[in-house]
Amino acid sequence: MNSYLAQKLLREDASDFFAGCSSEMYAFWVPLLQKTTLAPGTTQGDARVADGFARLDSILGSAESTPLMIRLAYVQWARMLDRLLEIIERDRRSCLVQRTSGRGDASILIDVYLAIKGGVSGVWREHFWRVTRVARRWAALGGPFPLLLITYSEEAEKIMATIPNHQLKALAEHMVQTAPPKLLFATVVLGEMGELSVRREDGCPLGQFLPLLNSVLIS
Repeated sequence: MNSYLAQKLLREDASDFFAGCSSEMYAFWVPLLQKTTLAPGTTQGDARVADGFARLDSILGSAESTPLMIRLAYVQWARMLDRLLEIIERDRRSCLVQRTSGRGDASILIDVYLAIKGGVSGVWREHFWRVTRVARRWAALGGPFPLLLITYSEEAEKIMATIPNHQLKALAEHMVQTAPPKLLFATVVLGEMGELSVRREDGCPLGQFLPLLNSVLIS
């Protein structure tokens, strides 16, 4: 089953496609990381949390967002939630937040989001959990190589809507095992450059490395 789905999932021209759109996706990915990466010392009420959710909601709700942009936005939503849960746990252990009986870290997490949206609302609560469910599935499919999602065909959206979570994780592992090594390497390099751009004030210009990256893919 995984082999069959993998053949449908990975584009036939995956390496060429990645090389062709790497500059465009890097220009999208880096600002997204800069807006949604929660730095050490961030608190639950930090403006960076509100800005991050606002940016992701904007991308996911925009008719101008391409399917590739939406995939990466979902992944970053899941990553931002993981970081925010770490912050909530840290604050709780430091007694900055008191957890009452029956209310765990996930409840505090939704409270943070609802507070950003202006208070308790069934619509926003439903929106949060719906986006989170989809985001977790995209993050699972991307696994340790989230930028590999760029190379997946339109079948990815159909697969995401149909197969169960355990099969999704197994498919992600299969994709990593069978994808061209050069393609995996290129996604790692592009991802690391993006993370470096977040950490460095002067950024990490893609133009310095794009010719080398493309030469690796087409060699």
